[in-house]
Amino acid sequence: MAVELVNEAWPFVTAALGAYGANVLTRVQDQAAEDTANWGRRILQRVFGTRPADETPPPAIDRAAADLGDSQSQDALRGRIGELLEADPELATEVRAMVHQAGQIASGQGQVNAQSYDNSQQNNQGQGAFQVTNIVRPER
Repeated sequence: MAVELVNEAWPFVTAALGAYGANVLTRVQDQAAEDTANWGRRILQRVFGTRPADETPPPAIDRAAADLGDSQSQDALRGRIGELLEADPELATEVRAMVHQAGQIASGQGQVNAQSYDNSQQNNQGQGAFQVTNIVRPER
């Protein structure tokens, strides 16, 4: 059960590590942003708690943030998150709700800009609510 939840949360976690690095657990002023990286930061802060900027992050986060391409450090972080969720069913329920909410926001919004030149056309399709802006440039 916890492994499935970690897998669902993982895209948000890796986005947060990429955006914030090992400082992912420090509080930042932009608490209202709802992009993927911020959702990952919020999930990690909920699982590991927040930390002052001058405090060393947990080793699993520090190693994973240092090299996002290192599968061993990524697996270690996934395992640690899974252990914490397995040990605390209430925490797992809260994180599941966060992942669900983040997934709805991530897949329910978007903006697509399409440009057509001369007689060419572009089709953009997606799921959710999208704003499509077509710019037709006159022939020269």
